[in-house]
Amino acid sequence: MHLQSSNLICWLSITSIRGAAGITFENVEHTFDTLQTWYNSSTGLWMPSTGWWNSANCLTMIANLAAIDDKIKDRTKDLWQEVFNNAAEYNKQMTQAHGAFWRRKLPLELEYRDATDEDTANVGFLNGYYDDEGWWALAWIAVYDLTLDQKYLDKAVQVFDDMHNAWNTTPVGGVWWDRSNTYVNAISNELHFSVAAHLANRRPDQKPYYVDVALNSWLWIYGSGLINAQSNIEDGLWAKDETGLNLPKVWSYNQGVILTALTELDQALQQPLYTAMAKLIADAALANFTSMLDTHDPDYIIHESCEPTCDDTSSLFKGIFVRSLARLHAVAPEDRYGIVLMKNAESLWRNVDQWNRLGSVWNNTTVGAGASAQCAGMDLFVGALGTLGEWEGDGVYEDGKAHSQ
Repeated sequence: MHLQSSNLICWLSITSIRGAAGITFENVEHTFDTLQTWYNSSTGLWMPSTGWWNSANCLTMIANLAAIDDKIKDRTKDLWQEVFNNAAEYNKQMTQAHGAFWRRKLPLELEYRDATDEDTANVGFLNGYYDDEGWWALAWIAVYDLTLDQKYLDKAVQVFDDMHNAWNTTPVGGVWWDRSNTYVNAISNELHFSVAAHLANRRPDQKPYYVDVALNSWLWIYGSGLINAQSNIEDGLWAKDETGLNLPKVWSYNQGVILTALTELDQALQQPLYTAMAKLIADAALANFTSMLDTHDPDYIIHESCEPTCDDTSSLFKGIFVRSLARLHAVAPEDRYGIVLMKNAESLWRNVDQWNRLGSVWNNTTVGAGASAQCAGMDLFVGALGTLGEWEGDGVYEDGKAHSQ
């Protein structure tokens, strides 16, 4: 039995004939099987194929999937508690061994330091990076939405409280990227905004508080200079190249997180201006990451600038973007968003391999296959099925749905 979800996400699968277009529920279950070959039950993470924060996004995607598919919901009924226990314990052990920055990743290289008592006390899903914490808070909110188990929402609140303790501690306001105070970036502040907006819609007794936090976070982002003249969100402030010039890097996930945050804030306040702003940012992102506006040769396929050599971090970015685009399309539909979801899903499925692996380039072979690329591709399928329904063969977009030709 396949369930419809008011949350956005109807789920999807790939046709059983490799290379055929169209998205069906059965086939996505096969991609889930493949994803779980990278899952390590002892750590509760999809490591080492992917990383700590990436695993939080995998958990979010699976929770969204389980919310609309009884088969997956049944198969994952023990997963949530396993991740809750084992990932937290793994984080504690790694923090004790290497300090709060054990998951060291680019863009900035940080030195390991000795762990302190403060680092290891009740570490759970806290570490040296505020963006990591935001991803885990959103993951536990998604699991709460699925299970209605209060402990998952409580965990999200605890994680967010730690994030919010860093609010307005930088010289320019907002939240630092990390506890070493090296960088003020978009993603940490977008996640701070998004988690607050999500909690405003899930903690009615504390709604005024979370709305106030979310509004202040959004106003800071809007006035910070992170949103450029093209309405693209740049990676951060003070990012420089070797000559000292600004590096206004634009990644797809920065455009995505803000979409969900704005739609959640709209839901909390019932003020459509936030959805209108989300559409402005979404349209700017599609203009930047696709050539769909090319009147001579339009191409709806979303590309990250690092392709075809995206690593296990950047290969996840597009999945986060399309997850959020589908969320926006669910609450404020636009034909162009539906077509983008349909075209990308069909293209990705045409390039799946015999092991149901998904690559990081959605119109090419399975280059970069791994847990991050798999989660990103499944986010695309989930978003497409959730908003467009199920279809086989080459699809035609009509009346808000994808129809088989």
